[in-house]
Order: sequence, then structure tokens, then C-alpha cells
Amino acid sequence: MKDKQKIQTYVNNIRRHLSKSLKPGIGLRTKSHPVEGPGAIITIFLGENESNIDEFAPSSPTINSALQTIDQHAIGGDLSGVSFSSTNVIMERNRIVLIKGEDDPQRWSDVGSSSDVNIILSSSGVTK
Repeated sequence: MKDKQKIQTYVNNIRRHLSKSLKPGIGLRTKSHPVEGPGAIITIFLGENESNIDEFAPSSPTINSALQTIDQHAIGGDLSGVSFSSTNVIMERNRIVLIKGEDDPQRWSDVGSSSDVNIILSSSGVTK
């Protein structure tokens, strides 16, 4: 997904939906990793007094190459044979990594972002 505007709209929707479940004073900073092919990676940093800032990393050729630039501990090694579809979630400490494996407009819509927030909340034991 090279369309930064579409990524930003998705991030805005994620922030709006997720903020409803956060206690006051918790900020949400994002770093989006667009790719030349399908999908993108969005890293969400949560924290007390965290600035609500959105950043974009330089574009990578593929999801796998973008993933190798992110300091995460869930997926390692040779990623050449790994493919991603739908939305994949990695949760580490104060950070959520969303790996969006395709450019399906429905998955990048407000409905898609709401569904992704529901996945995040249910994975963390929180119910809406």
C-alpha cells in the first residue's frame, strides 16, 4: 500500500476506535511502514502522556522487508517464505504492530479499522 492518505485515514480510524477503550492520559503514537506491494505495517505506541503523533517510515518493497526494519521479537529469521493476509497483530509491552497483508478497500475502511480494534481488545482481554 503506497497510498499514504489511505493509510493515514485508517490510522485516524484506529485511533478513534481504540481511544474509547483507553484510560484518560494514555496517548497513541503511530509509525506507518508503507510498502510498494500490497499491505503495510502500522506500529502503535501507547503510553501515559505519549504524544498523539503519526509518522511515516520510508517505503519498503514488501511487507517482509518492512518487517525486518522494525524492532519486534515475534517474527524472526528468514522471512522470504512468509506471506501475510488480512490483519495480523503483534502485541509487545506498550506497542501494537499491525501487519496488514493486503490492499482490500474493506480492510482499510472504518469498518475494517473497527474490526481490527476489536481483535486488539479481545487479544488483550478487554471487551468493548
